[in-house]
Amino acid sequence: MEKYIVPLEKLNKKCDPELFEHSTTEDLPASRELIGQDRAMEALKYGLSIRRKGYNIYVSGLTGTGRNSYSYLVAKEFADKRKAPKDWCYVFNFKRPKFPKAIGMDGGQGKIFKKDVEKVIKDIGIEIPKTLTSKEYENNKNLIYTTHQNKAQKILNELNDLAKQYNFVFRQTERGILSIPLKESKPMTDEELDNLSQEEIEELMKTSNELNQKAFDYVKRVKDVEKDLIKEIKNLKEENVLQVLNNYIDTLIERYEDNDRICEYLNDMKADISKKL
Repeated sequence: MEKYIVPLEKLNKKCDPELFEHSTTEDLPASRELIGQDRAMEALKYGLSIRRKGYNIYVSGLTGTGRNSYSYLVAKEFADKRKAPKDWCYVFNFKRPKFPKAIGMDGGQGKIFKKDVEKVIKDIGIEIPKTLTSKEYENNKNLIYTTHQNKAQKILNELNDLAKQYNFVFRQTERGILSIPLKESKPMTDEELDNLSQEEIEELMKTSNELNQKAFDYVKRVKDVEKDLIKEIKNLKEENVLQVLNNYIDTLIERYEDNDRICEYLNDMKADISKKL
């Protein structure tokens, strides 16, 4: 049986690598021909040369004939000679929400822009609450409250100087500034008011109406102070929010300053966030 044993070196077919001009198959030129398909090759090249919308190319054939690789190679050859198509991003239209905006940008820039916007929104969502709960913001808000409360109290004191002449006092309540009659320099209780005679009530109403007419300007001044307070608190909040938006969104606007449509979208986003907060 030993004479029938095949040596190990004869079981493998060996090829001398020196026979090849290239070290790897990557260096080999790809075939750009389909054997026996001259008309198909001409049709494919003709179809790719048409520069109009609405045209498509359909390629069919048996598996293994090379139709896919050939089509890809020819298409790539045509594409390499042309400018890369734009990326198109559909974004929210803050001015007309039912009509999204389409923004064109250089090829490959769309994904980068999407990630940039997502990151900015995430950062803003973290930074705005931090700013509106900061010690500096609370101190500024309290300062505004204190300043306006002092102004309102000063006007109320002037009003009460007038009210003393009519034996009344004004108090600021949740329902606004109310006049309360005095008895022995103290506000009358509900029980004391109920015990008044009809004649006393009519006299009290007459005095109250006369006082309220003279107090109208004072009450209006207090309301104006309250309006100013609300306005200044709102302005303080908007300023702090806008500062955060400027820090993040303006940086992005500078990055895409060459694209007016992107800058317009980012400015609209900034205005919308500021308005809704």
